[in-house]
Amino acid sequence: MSDKEAIGFYYDRRIEKTRPITARKITKKGGILTRKSNIHGYSFSNEVSMIIKKIPRYANIFIEEVVNQMIVQSRVDDAKRFLENLRKQGFEEIKKEKQRRKIEEKIEELTERVDSIIENMQKQIEFEKEMVKLKKLRTELSEKINEGKAEEVLHTLNNLNSNLRVKLLESLAYDLGRLKKHEDVLNLLKGCDLTSYDSKMRFTHIITDLVRGLLSENCVDEAIDFARKVEASSFRYFYEEDAFKFIIEKLCENGEVDRAIKLLEKVIKEVKARSQCFSLVMSKLLLEGDAERAKQLLDFYSKLMTRVLREEAIISDKEEIDRSIKMGEWFILHDAVEKALKNGASPDKLLDIAKKINSENFYNALAESLIENNLVDHALSIADKITSSSILGSLAEKVLRVKGDFEKSLEFAKKIDDKMTKTYTYITMGETLVEKGRFEEALKLINMPIGRKARKWILRLFARTIATKTSPSRL
Repeated sequence: MSDKEAIGFYYDRRIEKTRPITARKITKKGGILTRKSNIHGYSFSNEVSMIIKKIPRYANIFIEEVVNQMIVQSRVDDAKRFLENLRKQGFEEIKKEKQRRKIEEKIEELTERVDSIIENMQKQIEFEKEMVKLKKLRTELSEKINEGKAEEVLHTLNNLNSNLRVKLLESLAYDLGRLKKHEDVLNLLKGCDLTSYDSKMRFTHIITDLVRGLLSENCVDEAIDFARKVEASSFRYFYEEDAFKFIIEKLCENGEVDRAIKLLEKVIKEVKARSQCFSLVMSKLLLEGDAERAKQLLDFYSKLMTRVLREEAIISDKEEIDRSIKMGEWFILHDAVEKALKNGASPDKLLDIAKKINSENFYNALAESLIENNLVDHALSIADKITSSSILGSLAEKVLRVKGDFEKSLEFAKKIDDKMTKTYTYITMGETLVEKGRFEEALKLINMPIGRKARKWILRLFARTIATKTSPSRL
């Protein structure tokens, strides 16, 4: 019978198996692990120390697992005391100096880890306390603003530390802007530490919300002057695109398109703001039926983007610059046409503008919007101007599904240059024909040079449909 017993386990990487940590069985006389031995005065760290001395080779695995278990049980303070007591025990009885040193190093490593956890826990507690305080103070200040006590709020903010002041202003800026306290808030910000990335972003949010607050009261001139003042000031981390985007939107809402156009340069460097603002202004011009200014706006966009791409050294090759501008122009036009249609622009008016502008991108954008809005006849009137493979594919699908014209649909499908788009279009056409029970035309499509993938897909769908519809009596 063995005189050893398993007191733990470890993973042996050499044989890729879990192996037991064994020690001699403890007798009642020399027992250190039994309840009886604990009654006789052995502390937990004494017990572990005695175990370590019996398994010096595996001691580090054992100690780390004990500490890990304490951490899992949220007994971090216990783990710290345990390691302190274990260090005091000493390991002189372990004869091999290398083993002794490794154990001591492991205890130090685990102590640092536990200290780090305790420090992070304390930080979390402090953070949660600060959040509770911040939430309470934010509510109190917000209520005072609603009561018309803006001056009192500003006084309170002025007496707070920089970090807390910026955090509170981020949520109060819009209401303070409504009350035209934008200059006072700017003065408060001048005394704040705004060097971190987080604080810089908060600063932009604050200024933008102050501008939005002013605009909500239709104080457009004050909003423009304020945004320009901040832009020209020593605040080099103000991202003016956010603020000017809202100003341009307000000007368009008020019908002041010319003033909006003059500010478009302010948003040209930020993709999302640029696209939103240019499409908004363009949609207003389309609603007014002003083809001349719409064309001028596209030229203006092209010149601004060329300058920005070169100045920022984003793209240097002329062909790449042209491609990038065309892509941006497409998104602007598509969004603008969609907005114009939703706001009541007639398809005929937009078709008339398209003829006057005579832009490939405009024709493509208009055609896609007309197709998406089921205005197929209007889209067909400019079909010869469509150059985009995806839009030709959409038109082919729509003509077949809505108008039922297989031959016309096939005509557009054949014009598609992109191989993948053409395959997808043929598949969709086949699905429509089979779905509508137009089997003769589906067979005609299958026999055409539509590509192996499309043919196989339609054949399978056709076969499944025929098999499903056939009754047992007909077999």
